[in-house]
Amino acid sequence: MTRHIKIKQRQRGYDEATFVESVILLSGVGGDCLDDFEQLRADRGLEEMLGHAIPSPEAARHHLDAVRT
Repeated sequence: MTRHIKIKQRQRGYDEATFVESVILLSGVGGDCLDDFEQLRADRGLEEMLGHAIPSPEAARHHLDAVRT
């Protein structure tokens, strides 16, 4: 998936695939807004199952703002 999505300028933080997966997951569990990422972040079992941490609401907002420009 990362070969098709090129947004980031720097190689730090979450990659695009992680953001996409996290937003899909949030939608799939019935999340209403990006602030609901906090509930997902509190579930350490989910993080272990995914193999990565869930982005914070602020990181998700920043990423989505970058995609829109």
